[in-house]
Amino acid sequence: MTRAANLLFTGTGAWSTYGTVSFSLPLNAGSNTVRVAYDSAQGSANYLNLDRIEVK
Repeated sequence: MTRAANLLFTGTGAWSTYGTVSFSLPLNAGSNTVRVAYDSAQGSANYLNLDRIEVK
């Protein structure tokens, strides 16, 4: 499993205002599983409203 370092999803101040976070990770040829996880042991706090994941 390859992990991204703790990513910072900054607050936008309103539910109607969206933000973007970009990062790169190597993927295997074929199928991959992408997971976004809240991990308080890793310092996660607050909430995340995730509307879309785009893989390029």
